[in-house]
Amino acid sequence: MNEATILKVGLAEDHTLVRQAFRSLLEKSVEFQVILEAGNGKEVIDQLQKGFIPDLLILDINMPEMDGCETAKFIQVKYPGIRMLVISMHDTETFLIRMLHAGARGFIKKDASETELRTAIKTIMEEGYYYANNPAGRIIATWCSSLRDDLLGKRGLTEQETRFLKLTTSEDTYKSIAAIMNIPMRSLDTIRDNLFLRLGVQNRVGLAMYAIKSGLVYI
Repeated sequence: MNEATILKVGLAEDHTLVRQAFRSLLEKSVEFQVILEAGNGKEVIDQLQKGFIPDLLILDINMPEMDGCETAKFIQVKYPGIRMLVISMHDTETFLIRMLHAGARGFIKKDASETELRTAIKTIMEEGYYYANNPAGRIIATWCSSLRDDLLGKRGLTEQETRFLKLTTSEDTYKSIAAIMNIPMRSLDTIRDNLFLRLGVQNRVGLAMYAIKSGLVYI
């Protein structure tokens, strides 16, 4: 991002005080101009349709009427030029994968410092994605790595492997997945380890990301 460029930012957060806090942090710098504020996804869409198009949208996941995930999916299709930075106090693997699949480019906690907020925004605009050195960041890094690989159609999967991959995106434990598939745990371990090697991933997050990116699962 060029130093002389003013970045247009949108804020979507249902808690007014939190939204005001982020606005105050952004307005400390002449680099950012807040042009859109909304308390839910429907308000975001209304403002976008009126022509208030930010370069980057800071987006809360838990909002009334239309949540962050549905809002992100809409923006990804209708306004693909808008980059999205998610703010939330939740950072579970399932949540992060859903948001990344919906088009999010980074994640920070709601209590993030001014420095982290600025760093996240600049990194997303200049490099595409922001990931810190924490569990959430490592999941995002894995996602970015998967985007660089053309996984679709390169590896033929058996019916059993395909079913297993679909189940990795659920909340079920490996033990529960083995029961669902009606196979011994040892057989499931073999399927999993073989897929680790073939797909070039190291953990369940990588398997789930492959399942999503290859269209085996839609979330």
